[in-house]
Amino acid sequence: MRSRTPSSTWNTSDRCKEMLMDAVSHDQVRCPNCRALQDSSDQCRRCRRDLRLLRAACSTHQQHRRNRILHLEAGELEIALGHALRCHDLHPGPDSLRLLSLCALARQEWQTALELVVMADR
Repeated sequence: MRSRTPSSTWNTSDRCKEMLMDAVSHDQVRCPNCRALQDSSDQCRRCRRDLRLLRAACSTHQQHRRNRILHLEAGELEIALGHALRCHDLHPGPDSLRLLSLCALARQEWQTALELVVMADR
C-alpha cells in the first residue's frame, strides 16, 4: 500500500468558490439553468431542463456524507476520509471542509484540521 503525504491526501484545491450543484435541502434543488427552486420533479417547471443528473449528484453526496459518519464512528478513518473527499468533490464548501476537518482530527492531523477549519470560515 502506498503512503500518502498530507498534500495528496487532503487535496481540496480551490474549488470552494464554484458550486457543482445547488441543493437547498435533500429534496429541493435549484435549476442550474434558470435558478428556479425545484421540488421532486425530474424536469424544471420553468425552463424544462432535465434535472435527473443533478438529483443523482445530490443523492450521491448525501450517501457519502452518511457513510463518512458511519465509518468515522466505526474507527475506519481511511474509508471515512474517502467519503469526505467525495462529498467535497460533489459539493465543495464550508460544510464539506468541516467534514474533512473532522476526519483530520480523528487521524490526529492537527495542523491539517486547523487549516481546513480556517478555509471553511473564510
